[in-house]
Amino acid sequence: MSDVKAEEQVSALEALRAGTSSNHATLDASLDLMRDDYRPEEYLRTLAAFYGFVAAWEAQVLPQAVEAGLSLQAQAGKLRQDLEALGVDADLLPLASGDALPDTHTRAGLYGSSYVMIGSRLGARIIGPRLMKHFNIDENSGCAYFGGDIEATGPAWRLFRQQLEAALQPHEHAVAVAAARATFSRFHQWLVSHGAARAAQPV
Repeated sequence: MSDVKAEEQVSALEALRAGTSSNHATLDASLDLMRDDYRPEEYLRTLAAFYGFVAAWEAQVLPQAVEAGLSLQAQAGKLRQDLEALGVDADLLPLASGDALPDTHTRAGLYGSSYVMIGSRLGARIIGPRLMKHFNIDENSGCAYFGGDIEATGPAWRLFRQQLEAALQPHEHAVAVAAARATFSRFHQWLVSHGAARAAQPV
């Protein structure tokens, strides 16, 4: 009885944070976006790899989000804009598919995966200004994804948190956490396989 009561007292957000903390740390440690010697060719690889995953994820998830009443702001267009501003044809880039993407067919899976992808935008408030200064670019010349519309990030996150708590019951938290972990893992694997992140280091 006490375990059930404790489970009911944990919010969906708390469950997701606790259940994915190591996955989050692994992904963050694998990226080098804030390095002083971060090079333009590395930035291009990062944008290309992000686009390949984000565009495919959004193509899968956005129709599901509409049906579930989940508000999502598409970001792939900003990545495409950045790539084209820097001379890369986004139509020639590979997109994630099949097992490279997480399973989001359940409501809990949808919210768990979205927790990762929406939450990833929070770091842009720090990363964006840094990249703009480092490469002398702005949201119109190669930094729309990491640096554009930063002021909207906070309100979008707060709205997602409200929708998350309203949508999921305690018994769905485990499914959401599993989907979030899978999203972190698949996103990381995709970035590593396309030269935009380091592989996880063995403990």
